Amino acid sequence: MRTFALLAVASFLLASVARGQAPREFDWIPSGKIAVGDEGSEAAARYWSDAAAATRLELPCASGRKVVATGREVKLERFRVRIATYRGGPAPGALIIRRRWDTRQPAVTLALKIGDRELPAWSIPQFKGDRRWVDVYYAAPVQALQTPDGKAMKHEVTVSVSSGVPVLSSKYAFFITRDWEVLGDKRLGAVVRQEGSEPKDAYLTGIAALGEGDCEAAVAAFQKAATEPKTELACLARRMLRLVALRKAADALAVGGASLPRDEGFKAHYILGLYAGANGFWEEALDEFQEAVACRPADPDATYRLAEAMEYNRLPVETYAPLFERAGALYNRPDTQVADVLVAINTRAVKDICGELSLGSLEALFRDWRIVEQMTYGASRGAWKMRTTYRIWGPGSADWVMQAGWIFSPPDSEVPVRGTYDYSICTAEYGSSHAGGVDCGVAGSGGAQIGATRGWEVFLHEWNHEFDWVCIFGEQVPGFPVTHDSDGCGKQPIVNMGCGHRSAMRYYINPAEYRRHEAAAPELVGNHIKLWGLAELTAPPEPLAKGGRLLDKLASPKEAEMIAGPGAAAWEPIESKTDFVDLLAAFPKAPDKCIAYAQTFIFSPKKQETRLWLGCNDAAALWLNGRKIHEGRYYACAKWSDANRTDMVCNTAKLEAGWNRLLVKSERGGGGWGFAVGLTTFDHRPVEGLKHDSKPPSQLVPLYQPPKAGPHYKWADVKDDYIELLPTLTEADLRKLTGIADLTAKGDLFFLGIGAPLAGARAIAKPDPADREVNNFLNWDAEAVAAIRFQRDGRPSDLLLIRPEYFDEYLELLQEAEAGLPGSGPGERVLGTMAIQNPAYASTPNRAGRRYVLVIETSLGNYPLDEQDLLAVGAPPRR
Repeated sequence: MRTFALLAVASFLLASVARGQAPREFDWIPSGKIAVGDEGSEAAARYWSDAAAATRLELPCASGRKVVATGREVKLERFRVRIATYRGGPAPGALIIRRRWDTRQPAVTLALKIGDRELPAWSIPQFKGDRRWVDVYYAAPVQALQTPDGKAMKHEVTVSVSSGVPVLSSKYAFFITRDWEVLGDKRLGAVVRQEGSEPKDAYLTGIAALGEGDCEAAVAAFQKAATEPKTELACLARRMLRLVALRKAADALAVGGASLPRDEGFKAHYILGLYAGANGFWEEALDEFQEAVACRPADPDATYRLAEAMEYNRLPVETYAPLFERAGALYNRPDTQVADVLVAINTRAVKDICGELSLGSLEALFRDWRIVEQMTYGASRGAWKMRTTYRIWGPGSADWVMQAGWIFSPPDSEVPVRGTYDYSICTAEYGSSHAGGVDCGVAGSGGAQIGATRGWEVFLHEWNHEFDWVCIFGEQVPGFPVTHDSDGCGKQPIVNMGCGHRSAMRYYINPAEYRRHEAAAPELVGNHIKLWGLAELTAPPEPLAKGGRLLDKLASPKEAEMIAGPGAAAWEPIESKTDFVDLLAAFPKAPDKCIAYAQTFIFSPKKQETRLWLGCNDAAALWLNGRKIHEGRYYACAKWSDANRTDMVCNTAKLEAGWNRLLVKSERGGGGWGFAVGLTTFDHRPVEGLKHDSKPPSQLVPLYQPPKAGPHYKWADVKDDYIELLPTLTEADLRKLTGIADLTAKGDLFFLGIGAPLAGARAIAKPDPADREVNNFLNWDAEAVAAIRFQRDGRPSDLLLIRPEYFDEYLELLQEAEAGLPGSGPGERVLGTMAIQNPAYASTPNRAGRRYVLVIETSLGNYPLDEQDLLAVGAPPRR
């Protein structure tokens, strides 16, 4: 029975991943480089040629930038190209081969083979003008990259290039792109300037001209290719126009940037890197962030983005993971949250479970877990860090058990103090991997069973299950996605599964939320609140089906009044004999399905935020000073099913100076019943000066008031805790802000129904998964922003909704049409956030949790078709 259940779970997860694959646009994804003459680069590509010696040559490009390069005079060369990956494996598309070319060389025809497949000849013309470097291009068909049956992409291919005479080979770069799905197979092969008048010919001419550094000709050609704006070809051409603009700005900076002060040089390169990354120009992003870090080596944001660009350029993980870690350290936060992780290692063979652990497996474990530590520290902006303890269980050690019936782990007795570790990673010589929350692991820690050789991505993935459990059920991080929705996080298409998880940890949780995040801690016995007032219980009018939950469905008729203050009900004061308040003892005749309310009063000598530890049997919701701070998403199960335990999940409480009121709504689902609440400091000590009482004091602190909707907020003031410090805008708020009386907000998609748009704007009548245009729908599967236009003081104004991955890009680079807007930029016109519940996009297949976007006020002028055209290349930095 258990085997069947696990197979069912595995099938569901695989289906979830498959459903999460929204259509991907593979636009010139970097697929590797070869610097001919560089031993390391040649070795990585298994490069071979018939030339013995390498030469060194310095030539200018058309822009005037001088480039020093090595090369070989070859007649035959052979090398490996690893096909760029995305979450679904090797990316399907044409292979672009870009070769650096010395224009001194005469016209030549190269013969190409991929594996045993001969390709059409690569004819390279004689170039006129001064001697210089240019780039020449060749497009190889996707079929040459597929397995013989055509059903799958190969992970790597061997390319052979030959010529009848020796020619200089200096540098190769490779890309995977979808362009030829639009251009057609007949335009595969050498990419040269075309004589034809068709827009597709113009597009090829633009690529060839760009390679030659002839930006004017490239712009003219791409503009011609974009004459029919709604076509896919026009979309590709507009992207190339943005690339030309970026190349021109980068060349100008490279030629004249040496005279800039170091700080100005940093800002200029950083801004270009942001623009490049926002457009998916990852090769250029890598160049610019390298220059930015060279100008300012201790800048954490630039260091992080350099590592991210290296990842998107498909460089080896061991080259960029240390940079993620360095970025985390450079933030230099005084309040970094440290999570204790137990990596438990079973070296023994266990029948039907695992073999004897090999030394190679142990080395792989240490290497891959180190990568996880590095990535998570950098992703958190230095706000959260793992502290790992490795323990080995070998011959003579305690036998491992199946925690919660399904995670092979040490027994709880091996960790005598519950809560010593936040997370446990239990590994042995097996191939399986799965994980659960803190109700499944060793001694109150999150639990995962992972084979030692599964690789860093699987380690990060399974540990992320533990992490998201704490975010979601502790309710400290309302916008964090469930693990199997992380594929939709990050700049798409993501490189691999690990890239999605790292992106979720970077963009979907802020530094203040990292500080609040806590999985487990040793119990502080006697530190829990024992003085409570109990109101009468409420039972459902008729029996519920098995498994039916009451917390959201059943309420006392007086619940709203009870939330607002203590006077709405009669409260029976009690003093619990134990840290866990046993409601079954207070209500011995309670039906199996019911709820009850309890209140207590907490005196705080000052305004402060504390940890709030909650135990519940079976579930509980909490209100502090009228604000719902815990919805009760967790329902006691697994090892904690029907257990009267303290400290099961951790949230936080923002106490005001004076007497605060805490209200608990506790659900009984059968069996035992009750709850426990304890407050601690963030370093897990009793909070000094707190007092508790079951009876109302003469004066309570005022009821909680959320941030006000309407005013502009400064991003610099709120960014580290923006979900808490900004108003979450409702449909009513948006109507009031815009004056659009019939505006509607769809609850599970970022779609604002507004009817007919104002002049210069664009709107669609209903959400469309194929939509890619700037309008009132944010297509999470493919877009970064949405916009609506409204009138303010007789002038057009726009609301811009920005998803988390692109906050910096749009706050830094947004081109605004109206000069008279308040503040120095869009970062000073933040209106709030907008949230959707259970998002219904292809890239959020689990339909779980929330997503948040930032809402700013701006002026966009006429809406472009492409959101990237809202950004200015080389914009003056607002940073």
